[in-house]
Amino acid sequence: MSALRPRIIAFAALAFAVLLALAAVAQSGSTQRAAKRHAPLRALFYLTAPVRTSGLVVRPAGPYARDDAGAVKRHLLALAWARADAAIMPWAIPGSPANRKLAAVLAAIASTHAHVRGAALLNRSQGSEALQIGALAGGPATSPGYLRIGSRPAVFVAPANRALRSCNLALRWRAAARSFWLAQATFPGYGSCHSAADAWFRDEPNARSASATGTYLIRPGFWPSGAKAATLARSPDGWERAVEKMNASGAPLQLVDSLNDWAHGTAIEPSAAWRSASGFGTYLDTLHAQAPGAAPHAAPPSLNAVAVTGVTAHEASVAATVAAGSAAAAWWIEFGATTAYGQMTAPVSLPARSAPRSVTGALTALSAATAYHARLVVASAVGTVASTDAAFTTVPDPRSIRIAAAGDIACNPDASAFNGGTGTATECDQLGTSNAILAGGYDAVLPLGDVQYNSGTAAEFGASYQPSWGRLKAITHPAVGNHEYGSPGAAPYFQYFGGAAGQPDKGYYSYDLGSWHLIVVNSNCAQIGGCSSGSPQEVWLRADLAAHPVQCTLAYWHHPRFSSGQNGDAESLDTIWGDLYAAGADVVLNGHDHDYERFAPQDAAGERDDVAGVREFVVGTGGKNHMTFKAIKPNSEVHDTGTFGFLELALSPGAYAWRFASDPPGGFTDSGSGACH
Repeated sequence: MSALRPRIIAFAALAFAVLLALAAVAQSGSTQRAAKRHAPLRALFYLTAPVRTSGLVVRPAGPYARDDAGAVKRHLLALAWARADAAIMPWAIPGSPANRKLAAVLAAIASTHAHVRGAALLNRSQGSEALQIGALAGGPATSPGYLRIGSRPAVFVAPANRALRSCNLALRWRAAARSFWLAQATFPGYGSCHSAADAWFRDEPNARSASATGTYLIRPGFWPSGAKAATLARSPDGWERAVEKMNASGAPLQLVDSLNDWAHGTAIEPSAAWRSASGFGTYLDTLHAQAPGAAPHAAPPSLNAVAVTGVTAHEASVAATVAAGSAAAAWWIEFGATTAYGQMTAPVSLPARSAPRSVTGALTALSAATAYHARLVVASAVGTVASTDAAFTTVPDPRSIRIAAAGDIACNPDASAFNGGTGTATECDQLGTSNAILAGGYDAVLPLGDVQYNSGTAAEFGASYQPSWGRLKAITHPAVGNHEYGSPGAAPYFQYFGGAAGQPDKGYYSYDLGSWHLIVVNSNCAQIGGCSSGSPQEVWLRADLAAHPVQCTLAYWHHPRFSSGQNGDAESLDTIWGDLYAAGADVVLNGHDHDYERFAPQDAAGERDDVAGVREFVVGTGGKNHMTFKAIKPNSEVHDTGTFGFLELALSPGAYAWRFASDPPGGFTDSGSGACH
């Protein structure tokens, strides 16, 4: 290595000087190539941490993989020789070594006018998705040397803990990175996770080549950490074939793993182990000899003629003409009070190469007399297009009330998934759901019990519920759950909510919102003298119903009378349901089962009654975790497990409309409307 190194460095210095002299031409050529609709982009993964080798191969000597100028220049030279358009670098929040390294690379790109660009790879937990994307957007992504695809900065997401990868987490990243072009690492079933990414990439370590939606990835070999032998042996001939296959794939994004991961045996930068006459080595020479191949007939999606129609107090429709282009696509509507939008409808699939078609999406449970912005988006592996902003204002309805409801909310702050309050993709989403409610401008919030796990202590409320749903306390009307009674008499719960939770020895109360009468039942029957006929609560309920003969009535409590979930029916609430049915109540909301389920109107025996029946929603999706269903009940119309979110209800004189709002937005949803009895 010592004898070869001077020749390599001398050749590299000369080549680097030549490349600098031609920088303007290279930059121009890169811009022109990027402007061609069908030209793919080649990107190499590039480590930012100090190199570890485990004796796999002999790496270059001297300063290495640090943010010193010499190492960065050598890497830019290697990337240029490989005909790379971008270097994808692991990144962490400001103050970290990874942030300093990316900053050094971006600065070197700017100072040398290199045509290669830098992009961030997020693969470690560094706070919430929104926190990381916000730090990236306000820092490295502002650099002129940062990779942009279309008009958006690019970001790559690949959680190192593969067990965390899921559609739910992918949608959270999509919601946080709306202003970014987003590529995400795959997981089983990723193909059904519509709209969560602009492209996907497979990073299974033992595959020499792997394709996914919008990408093709290759690597020269792989040696797992701690293993005694490689699981993917190096082969220059195999590498050449992999590059040929990548070019022939025509994938819009062609990925190489990696420039310098010596620890796992995927490095391809100059080394004595694969030296060549150029000084760059066999692996880089192969990439240099084969320019990125282009997709033969790649066409992005398109849309036009966007219009907003059917605007009422709580609904509107957005219509457009869309086409998928050469690849399968999906379309959806983004909407909100500003051009940041923040909410989106469920994606709708479009088959590849289909003729332009007219589509219409419904927006429901909107606020009355409110200005909104909306746009329609179509995305495929080839590209993403968005319509111009369409502004509209809903019709005034001064007596209409909008509420948000969910149960089973705040995790125990001692739980490992609590994660400083930000939770994970499958647990402790109390912050995410409350953020979505805060952005919605609701008149009231209805927590449906089990608001604080595991025992509803004062310390748990202070550390988990208060920083999340507690921000909505001023408009909260809670129902008590069984976990609150983990503390004697649910005392911390009643102390926290005060008079808004009713009397501590009862936990049941009623109030009016607009033209609607709302009744809060305590379904922890053993704590309050029972729920059967003649019990104190049942006697109170019949008297309350008689005293409020309004047209529209909504009741809510924790344990569902009817449920297909793991906990099943709470038969102890049979008399309560019968009283509500006899009085002409319209809607019941429950939690307890950690899922979402909507039932058709039912009588006290659980028989369908579309004339006088009570419609029940089970909304145990406030953040804690998910459960699975058992046998689906006969009158269960919609059921979903695996989605966090809340039920949005618009309560108008004589009618109601509902919409399940998922967190992150864009996931499962359910909407509809009904009339009061």
